[in-house]
Amino acid sequence: MYVFDSNVFISLGLYYPKRFPTIWEAVDNLADSGDLVSVREVRRELETSCSSEHMLEWVDLHKRIFHIPTNEECQIVSEIFKKNSISGLLKERTC
Repeated sequence: MYVFDSNVFISLGLYYPKRFPTIWEAVDNLADSGDLVSVREVRRELETSCSSEHMLEWVDLHKRIFHIPTNEECQIVSEIFKKNSISGLLKERTC
């Protein structure tokens, strides 16, 4: 199983599907098999900040891979971000 963050999708956006069909076939296969997942917040981030049109189209076609984290997953992430070595990586978000 692969869990992609927004940086992976943004990097993939640099590879045009017609020029790199093998890469996109593999990514499609992972998504279709359920072996590629991400979270709803990544999708939101991509929709507001990704400049790659083909990546945005791909995201729109594969909305099902972007899950809402469970309470248990949120608790685990919360514990991780309590660590001093990680908390410095966070930015306050204004909406």
